[in-house]
Amino acid sequence: VAYCSRPCQKQDWSRHKNMCKALRAMRKVKTPAAAIDDPAARQGAAQCFFLRGALKLRTKNYAKAVEAYERGLALDSTDVVATMNLGLALRNLGRHADAKPYLV
Repeated sequence: VAYCSRPCQKQDWSRHKNMCKALRAMRKVKTPAAAIDDPAARQGAAQCFFLRGALKLRTKNYAKAVEAYERGLALDSTDVVATMNLGLALRNLGRHADAKPYLV
């Protein structure tokens, strides 16, 4: 994650450290994200997938964006922005029928 300044990084740390903690734990024991029981860790892992999806959208790697958003939404289906971004990525892949439910 890139920050505009050190103060912004420090301000975001309390939120971001949950994401880092969740991902480190998953990698360490090779746990699938869907098997995470702790709600904060699940949300943190979902946010990591959403960030990855946003990066892939920005670089026009729509297939990887779809993969990241689907994985994140499997953990936290309440994120409206991620849901819409999934729809945009699907639409950009030409999968208009698949995109329609996400672009409300």
